[in-house]
Amino acid sequence: KLVGTDLFSAENWADVFGKLVVERIKAKLGEDYQGDTDETVAASAVDPSRWDFSDDGIIVQFQPYEVAAYAVGSPTVTIPWSDLSGMLVDRAQDLVP
Repeated sequence: KLVGTDLFSAENWADVFGKLVVERIKAKLGEDYQGDTDETVAASAVDPSRWDFSDDGIIVQFQPYEVAAYAVGSPTVTIPWSDLSGMLVDRAQDLVP
């Protein structure tokens, strides 16, 4: 089972990653954003079971109603690998499928 420290070496990785996700999901959804609190959304975002991986970065999946109305569906945001520079273990991208 993947845990955050398998990918991240920075001690404060969860805080930084969570903030990046909150910023991106707010920007993506605009007025449709309805997250409970930024802290709750950030805490959800650092759960590796929500992650998928692409060449572009780490994709974070939210469930309906979690950050927006049901009609919005299950929004995702991608945090580019470049935004995570200096926070990752060496060769982190080689660890992900």
